[in-house]
Amino acid sequence: MGRPGFGVDLFIAHVSKSPRAGRAIGVARGWVDLFGFEHPDVNTCLLAAGTPYFPDLRWPAERLILEVDSGWHDGRVAQQLDAERQADLEAAGERVLRTTAEQAILAPRQLARRLSAAGAPYADAKPRPELPL
Repeated sequence: MGRPGFGVDLFIAHVSKSPRAGRAIGVARGWVDLFGFEHPDVNTCLLAAGTPYFPDLRWPAERLILEVDSGWHDGRVAQQLDAERQADLEAAGERVLRTTAEQAILAPRQLARRLSAAGAPYADAKPRPELPL
């Protein structure tokens, strides 16, 4: 894949200033908004298997979670912790989608298709398959 264009760079710079979320989560949240999905909960506490978790993005009514993995998640220990966390969340009835920060930045349409297929709700009940850039 090629490098994102200047418009995408400006978009990333704008959404990554969020004080409540890391850059990768801010970018994914920005795409979620631009594609017309309902606003998800961001890093709110969810108890699963007696452990408090703070999913990156969550649509509670759909029991759908999007985790946006930064480079920290590439290590063996982090991957094991992620697998345990995902198993706990799925055992509690949540559906967990994962994307990498790079995928969220470089392939936003794919992310939108995955969210739509998983049942993420649209803000106006009308899918917006094309990116408004």
